Amino acid sequence: MTDLPKQSRLRADEVSAELEIHRIERAVAAEEHRLDRQLEHLGEAEGAAKRDIEAELRREHWGLEPERPLAWEEHPPGPEA
Repeated sequence: MTDLPKQSRLRADEVSAELEIHRIERAVAAEEHRLDRQLEHLGEAEGAAKRDIEAELRREHWGLEPERPLAWEEHPPGPEA
């Protein structure tokens, strides 16, 4: 009957380890969710910054498009030499 306390301790350790794993998994999921939200906000901020830059360039050029496209704009390839 001396194995019963040892088995109880082993089972308690096992349960404790499983609970710790679940706690870590929840923390990782929460961090992933936080980073996803942060990435979404960053994308929104990037879009707003690009729109602000484009608007400022148009003001500087009296409502006309700038001479060359902005780095983030898609533009057709130039003539090949």
